[in-house]
Amino acid sequence: MVGVGARVADGRLLGSLQSFQEIFESFPMQKSVGKLLYKYCFPCTFLVPFAVEPFLAQLGPYNVGSMLIRSNARLRGENAERALELSEMEQGRYADVVFNLILVACIPFIAPAYMAWTYGTFLLSHLYIYFYDHWKTLRWARKFYFSSDEVHWFGQQLLCLPLGLLAASAVFKLNQMSGGVHGGLGSGVLKGPKLWGAMAAAFIVHVVVHLALSPGAQNTKFNLRSVLLH
Repeated sequence: MVGVGARVADGRLLGSLQSFQEIFESFPMQKSVGKLLYKYCFPCTFLVPFAVEPFLAQLGPYNVGSMLIRSNARLRGENAERALELSEMEQGRYADVVFNLILVACIPFIAPAYMAWTYGTFLLSHLYIYFYDHWKTLRWARKFYFSSDEVHWFGQQLLCLPLGLLAASAVFKLNQMSGGVHGGLGSGVLKGPKLWGAMAAAFIVHVVVHLALSPGAQNTKFNLRSVLLH
């Protein structure tokens, strides 16, 4: 953007800005980062892995097993059943959804024009994930084995990360608004290290409160508080 002579709202060249806060708050940078983040989110992260999953994890192995049985006369009885055996239902979807939530939580830091597009594609993609998991549960899961609810509660604790980012983004945007309608770049009450410190404090405070109030946190072996402390 510096090479093409991009300018900010007051006419200054983007390359003439001195502080990181001014550069990040400038519209050309906000637009560029927002566009890149949106392209990373959709379709590459929100949809493509889950659209490919049924072909690689369910339909593909089933068809390969069917062809093996047809082409190999020795595959009979129990061996044939094992070749067509379905997979177990696992709990990795918690990590998938939390990671997508972290990406969505980064959107408020940038120009809001991409917020509706990102949230909309996030919603549609996760509706697909929900119906895919429903179909997978009814048709392609051999069995379930959830010996406890530890993973569920650990997933609830992991939500402190995207929600903490939302708290930090709220501090960032409120600081921008404090500069007034006619305020320039970096004209908020907090500047430089004070702003980044306030954002970090908002993130940390939320994480601590979230983990302290998380139901079942004391009973989980994989306690996020112990992970963060050690």
